[in-house]
Amino acid sequence: MNSSTYCVAQLNMNGNHLVPDQILDYSRANGVEVLLLQEVPTSGNRLVGFDYSAVRTVLSCKEGSARAAIVVLNQDIEVVALQGLSDRHFAVASLRKRHGQAVVFVSAYFKYSIQTHIFTARLGLILDSIDQDVVIGADVNAHSPQWFSRPGNNTGSARGTHVESLIAEKHLTVHNQPGRLVTYERHGMGSSNIDVTLTRGGSLVNSVSEWDVLDITDSDHRTIRFKIRIGSGPEGPAIGKRRFNTRKADWDRFRWVLAQKVLGDPETMVGGCDVVAGALTRALGQAMEASMPRSRKSARIKPPWWDAGLEESKRRLNNFRRTRDYKVADRDQFRVLRNEHLKKIRRAKMESWRKFATSINSDIWGPVYRWARNGSSKSRIPSSVLREDGTFTVTALETAECLLESLIPRDVTAPIFEHGIVERERPEVTEAEVKRAVWRMAPNKAPGLDGITAGVLRKAWGVIGTPLTSVLRECLRRSVFPDCWKTAEVVVISKGQDRDPSLPKSYRPVSLLSAPSKVLERLVVDRLEEETGGALSEEQHGFRVGKSTISAIKSCLDWVDNSQEMVVGVFLDISGAFDNLRWNILIRDMMTLGASDATRSIIQSYLTGRRAVLSVEGATAFADLTRGCPQGSQLGPSLWNLSMDRALVTNNDDRVKLVAYADDLAVLIAGSDILDIQGRARATLGALRDWAELRGLTFSASKSQAIPLKGGLRSGFTVPFGAQDIVAVDSVRYLGVELDSKRNFWAHVSIVAGKSESLYSRLRAASSADWGLRQSTSAVIYRAVFLPRITYAAEIWAKGVLTKKAIKLLGSKQRRALRSLTGAYSTTSTDALQVVAGQLPLDLEIRWHVVRTRRKAGQISEEEMSDQWDRLLDIWQDRWDSSVKGRWTYGIFPDIRRRLVLPLEVDHYVCQFLTGHGDFNSKLESFNLRGEAMCRCETEDESVDHVLYRCPLLSAERDRVIRQIGEDVWPCETKVFMDTRSNYCALRRFAREAIEAKRSSDRLGLVPG
Repeated sequence: MNSSTYCVAQLNMNGNHLVPDQILDYSRANGVEVLLLQEVPTSGNRLVGFDYSAVRTVLSCKEGSARAAIVVLNQDIEVVALQGLSDRHFAVASLRKRHGQAVVFVSAYFKYSIQTHIFTARLGLILDSIDQDVVIGADVNAHSPQWFSRPGNNTGSARGTHVESLIAEKHLTVHNQPGRLVTYERHGMGSSNIDVTLTRGGSLVNSVSEWDVLDITDSDHRTIRFKIRIGSGPEGPAIGKRRFNTRKADWDRFRWVLAQKVLGDPETMVGGCDVVAGALTRALGQAMEASMPRSRKSARIKPPWWDAGLEESKRRLNNFRRTRDYKVADRDQFRVLRNEHLKKIRRAKMESWRKFATSINSDIWGPVYRWARNGSSKSRIPSSVLREDGTFTVTALETAECLLESLIPRDVTAPIFEHGIVERERPEVTEAEVKRAVWRMAPNKAPGLDGITAGVLRKAWGVIGTPLTSVLRECLRRSVFPDCWKTAEVVVISKGQDRDPSLPKSYRPVSLLSAPSKVLERLVVDRLEEETGGALSEEQHGFRVGKSTISAIKSCLDWVDNSQEMVVGVFLDISGAFDNLRWNILIRDMMTLGASDATRSIIQSYLTGRRAVLSVEGATAFADLTRGCPQGSQLGPSLWNLSMDRALVTNNDDRVKLVAYADDLAVLIAGSDILDIQGRARATLGALRDWAELRGLTFSASKSQAIPLKGGLRSGFTVPFGAQDIVAVDSVRYLGVELDSKRNFWAHVSIVAGKSESLYSRLRAASSADWGLRQSTSAVIYRAVFLPRITYAAEIWAKGVLTKKAIKLLGSKQRRALRSLTGAYSTTSTDALQVVAGQLPLDLEIRWHVVRTRRKAGQISEEEMSDQWDRLLDIWQDRWDSSVKGRWTYGIFPDIRRRLVLPLEVDHYVCQFLTGHGDFNSKLESFNLRGEAMCRCETEDESVDHVLYRCPLLSAERDRVIRQIGEDVWPCETKVFMDTRSNYCALRRFAREAIEAKRSSDRLGLVPG
């Protein structure tokens, strides 16, 4: 095998925001693949200047205080962030090229104000924790002859001694070369060599070549560039994963090629189920290869806003740096040139951002919305994970194997299935049934390894409808699930940002399966549910028609309300429920519930010989499955329901109720006192533990929770659960609703109120008066995203919004969304925002949602719903009439009902005249935001009233309004502007002209006095 070579640059960036563009530009031109950076510029928890899809970064920590980073520019390098070894001043990552060994890179910053021995001790611990060869790029802030640095004082020499001791103790090699530029030079501060390149490993002693120091950035430190040769290593197995860009598909060619493969040679579609299924899958793959490009990783490093003008500006700046004494003699001239370049960059970035932000108006759910919902893209670099023995994985393959071992449990031996199920029915399959199964699946959902999506099957239906139906019919007749459809690509999804990325259990495994496989699964599911659905408990609310999370919560609370005794709720956590279920017991449960021989037989075939594949950075781990229901499959939820049903029937106590939603199990226990409840809990939970043990499942007592729900019990008591106790708390989160012991739902209201704040905070950044998110677009997001998030399960907890503190809290949290809808100033009151936006106060919106839900369920009539709508509007009107805020707006919109029927287009300009809050000196001065209240006309203070009716500087603009309104009624009451569409349009035009005139005057410096 061949060795691999890395081209590396190391640099202390000195926190300079210009340096990222400079070092990236050099790297693009000179083939640099890895950057070891210190004193990096950061914003929040991201590295500034490296936000490109082809750039992967490892920050030394995630809290926004990172001082070191590793940046990988070559997409073909496998990268694993060793977060367990990294801290604020050390970034550590394992890198591996296809034919090379894994090598650990360390970027280290020895901060001058911290004693050096602290850093050498930390680096020593890092080196002791790994066995691989190591490459270190460090700013050691120390002097030593070993790296050709002369100390300017005793302190520098003493620091160097600590580093020398580390080098000797850990057998490190120094690769700095004499006769090069010094690595650090600052006008007035001197110069020295304090940046060091080190390696550990006998094979790396002579592996560094072309080591040099370059003056290519504005940092006080110069860039070190070198190449390092790494020994050969084993090549990992390939998994044959394919992804296609179906948006660029030539579908006519796709169908033509597919027809040639499927219909042109009938012999290819002859044979057993495995043979024909494999041939059909290959034909689809070949047709896709011939008609659409594969999805590829973006290799773009240059920013999208870069243009020829910036390229020329950069060329002039770099030429000045090369040919002039830019640090001393020509320093001032260089600064002028550099600042001009930076100004052009900022202008280009802003123009690009405006274009991006404005695109949301034509593509509401596109990239801008995804950014607003999720924030900036997170690092695509996987983290090393902690093994059971307490050590961390280092390579991508080790990480993949550890994740697969932890998340996909396996038995030592394969399960023994029942044999001889011979009395099978011969279920018929129609082409219409198969088509319904295809169309039930989301067309663009992530495919399995073969890259075939449900959308591709839809496009192929005219060609493969009959042959696909034929092979699926034969599979059901013979009870055979083809082997080619049994391999699942496992992807891991973080359970939340608050989870430790180094712990395998912080991830949830999801199986990506072939679309043809899921069609066959759907046919099996339909038959299984038809055979067993009537036997399932009504208290399993997951994955069932007519059931939901809300029906589960309601079932719990209705039982509590109907009980005449004390009630305690116990909410159990099953560890890795879907992934641990034993198959042989599952088959037995199916038989108990009435599944036919044919259905049991094909499900046995479905479970037998399954494989899981998990890939991390191209390194692939494989596992043969022996238990569990694949998460992401069609069959998994139905199989789980069968097993959970056996848990629900363990209860024979009418003072105990079990309610399940998927793997969430609620146990409600009533009793005359706490001792009675504890006794019943012991018996009930004991039976559930027996159920779980038989099926290979375990309950986590530490993650399970108990709460008093009725009878005046206080939290703090315990519920016995095997050898452990569950301690009762004041509130628990159950299926997305915060249940509290007082049942006033204040805890839930508090949580709900904060939802979508980050979404609207980002949308605000994508909005301006003349570009970005339009208010009409924001209104769509408000109705489709914000309100559904807030009103989820409102029929359960709506009584929690009736208190004054809840009304106030919800109103305050509605403000961001309302400002996005209106473009209003932040000083505008919530009362006025709600009216201008024409949106119900949030507490009333929640109550209205409950009314509509009850009407949809047939619980109230249309007339009753109309009456309740009127009552809600009366409440809003009473609040608006009695409010002391937003009185200017009240003059325009005194009647809430009238406002709601007005189809107003509100923007940043007219909103200032609808609220009285805006670029008016008098209003801004009242908030200490402007030092002078006087209008620039110098006749009186600049208020909205003055600008609209009297300011002489706006006479021409006002005359156009008067002609529209009518001279006989001028000056009119403000509500007259809402009488007709033309009146309102006149106000909108005046508002824009007035504000633009004011801003133009301010830019020219025409201020009062």
